Amino acid sequence: MDGSEAVKVDLDYSQIPFYRRRWFVGLSVLCFMPAALVIALTGDVYLKSKGRVYRLPNSPFNHLVLFACVMIIIGTVHAAIG
Repeated sequence: MDGSEAVKVDLDYSQIPFYRRRWFVGLSVLCFMPAALVIALTGDVYLKSKGRVYRLPNSPFNHLVLFACVMIIIGTVHAAIG
């Protein structure tokens, strides 16, 4: 494994706090970027696929969240100026 793949974990999805789930982090990027950054940078983010729970690798996911936040900030500044 090269570190860029999700890792299967032996947890029940109901044991994972809602704010550590992939859908919540994605929603946070759209609604409140600082929360998404704090969540992604301070711990693991999990997803459920085909009945199995996976932990997303930190580095690529953190880069994705950070990139999305930067792009939204650039778009907001550009719209405010233009």
